Amino acid sequence: MKKIYYSIFLFIICTLYGTSQMQNQETIFMANIWHLQKLEINQNIIPAPNNTELSLPQLLPNKQNNEYYFLKEHCSPGVGQAFFKFNGASSLFIDNYVVSSWLCKNSSNESFMTQLYDNDFIWDNVNSNFQYVITDNITYLELIIMGQNGNKAYYHNNLSASVNKFELKEKIKLYPNPVSDTFFISGDDKIFSELKEIVLYDFSGKLVFQEKITENSSYNISHLVSGSYIVYFKSDKQLLHYGLIIKK
Repeated sequence: MKKIYYSIFLFIICTLYGTSQMQNQETIFMANIWHLQKLEINQNIIPAPNNTELSLPQLLPNKQNNEYYFLKEHCSPGVGQAFFKFNGASSLFIDNYVVSSWLCKNSSNESFMTQLYDNDFIWDNVNSNFQYVITDNITYLELIIMGQNGNKAYYHNNLSASVNKFELKEKIKLYPNPVSDTFFISGDDKIFSELKEIVLYDFSGKLVFQEKITENSSYNISHLVSGSYIVYFKSDKQLLHYGLIIKK
């Protein structure tokens, strides 16, 4: 008889704990403004736009008349609106997604927002369960949402946790720019010590260069075709947008 009571007690505790965890995740999800950091589309990582037209687009959860929805920032003044409901401790179900008709002036922004974010991540998974997880990284929360097709979106809740790209450019120097074959980086010892890798993307979002940061700090890109490339630095926790480098 004691075993039966004990089993019932454990069942109640586990149920209450699971409910608490679910409510906690829901509460955290709804209580924050989330800033998109990157997408993972077909196992390729594509950084989110971070420029004067569109910088780390926001996801703003809300609730009205007992209905959950979020607004997904697009190029000004556009937003997308997704209606959803929570479905378990780590799952949400988007049953309706409404977008307006707009175009970004920057073609790279438009391609990212319309094809990758709207279509490959959201539209292709509407009417299916999205899995999500929120991780506490001390200075910021990270939200990862994954669609049924395996594509993912990564968000932070605290932009101040990331080094501002203008501050980064003041403290880290990349030269020469434009560059023919080899460029160099130098700068603030503290920030420099936290940087692990330098990565370059072309304007289609393809990763074309990735190397660990070393004491030598010289990098040969003679194999790349002439053009403009987006520069990012990787730290232990973040992908930091730096700017452009021009290969001539």
